[in-house]
Amino acid sequence: MRIRTLLLFLAAFATNAPSFAVETAIKTVIKGTVVGRPESKQIAILPTGADPRLVGARVPVSDGKFEYEITTDCVRAYDLIFVDELERGAFRPATIFTDGGAIHVTLHDQGHYDDNSVQGSKTYDEYTQLQEQEKKLFDLDAVYSRMQALEDKGRLSPKALELLTRVEALPQTEKNNTRDSLMAVFRNLSPEERYSPAYHSLENEAKALFQKRYAWSEKTVSETPSIAAYHLWVQYLRIALQDKKLEKFQAPRLSVNLAEALSVFAIMEAKYPGHPYTKEAKTILFALNNINVGGQYVDFSAPDLQGNRVRLSDQIAGKVALIDLWASWCGPCRQKSMSMIPVYEKYKDRGFAIVGVARERNDTKAMEAAIKRDGYAWLNLVELNDQQNIWYTYGVGNGGGALFMVDQAGKIVAIDPTAEEVETLLGRLLK
Repeated sequence: MRIRTLLLFLAAFATNAPSFAVETAIKTVIKGTVVGRPESKQIAILPTGADPRLVGARVPVSDGKFEYEITTDCVRAYDLIFVDELERGAFRPATIFTDGGAIHVTLHDQGHYDDNSVQGSKTYDEYTQLQEQEKKLFDLDAVYSRMQALEDKGRLSPKALELLTRVEALPQTEKNNTRDSLMAVFRNLSPEERYSPAYHSLENEAKALFQKRYAWSEKTVSETPSIAAYHLWVQYLRIALQDKKLEKFQAPRLSVNLAEALSVFAIMEAKYPGHPYTKEAKTILFALNNINVGGQYVDFSAPDLQGNRVRLSDQIAGKVALIDLWASWCGPCRQKSMSMIPVYEKYKDRGFAIVGVARERNDTKAMEAAIKRDGYAWLNLVELNDQQNIWYTYGVGNGGGALFMVDQAGKIVAIDPTAEEVETLLGRLLK
């Protein structure tokens, strides 16, 4: 399939994703044992790649045991996450595959993660074999160990060290305002300014190995298109998308050659036309290629708080607009949204619109309270439990939200702009 044809297909897919027809139900029973974690009372179980804040079951742990049955229409990966770790914001999922039948899982705390075990899953065994091959070929852990061994003096640049030294030297009475201003300067340092040449050298070494791992996963899934290999490749696509979201703050770990990725995708789409990984790969490749400054925004519809279906294009056609993807549980998102209130009030009658979409779990109560408290005067729609796939289509599936500013023709002119940047662009676009 030609690359241009595939790109057009991905564009059409972005808002018209096919459903996966259920042919044969696969019932997988997870029988779990938890070792050395008396404080852990629940485990979240959800499809790998989904956001645990929004989807997934909460399974009770009783006397160190848990059991849960998953019915799927295909073999795919699921993540198991201790809910107490999830609530702390620091967790490392254990992965299983829904091969059917009984799967026996033993889970330990983070300090003994490598002692976790999964028995009874052929796909899991194949996946771990791929991981072992990958590690032998490209040993990233050794490079990461060398990076972690660098102390601040070896890791940070003289400029960054000087800022931190000044913070530490401040008298207690001066720490609040002065400290905040110095730390703001530190946080705004680019990666090149913040880190030392020694650290950058190791970072480049790790990046090269990471890129080789991705290329190897691409080659492996092309030559042996199994579900385990497919899962490994999609995992790397997820990382590429996450890196894109963070590119303002850190150098990306890998670069995806779109033409090569689309060729691999064509192989996998032909073999697994309705698989969730195929749907996800399409969405990610679309976002990597299109959700950029200079690209076109993706239209969608979502309900408002009265349940009325609203199409985005109907609200912003011919206007300069800010598409505000946020969530009641995302503090930074809400701070950004609130910073736009004065800009909105100043320009709302001059051809500027804001449409918010809140990413919520199960209901809109927290969203409604947030709108009332924060004072958003613009239209807000709701995305419950990722039903519309909006966050993933816009390439921010792993985050609370993002801001996308578009011009009168629907072209993206800024991603995650500050209020000052929005006002500057409005001054140019609304002339």
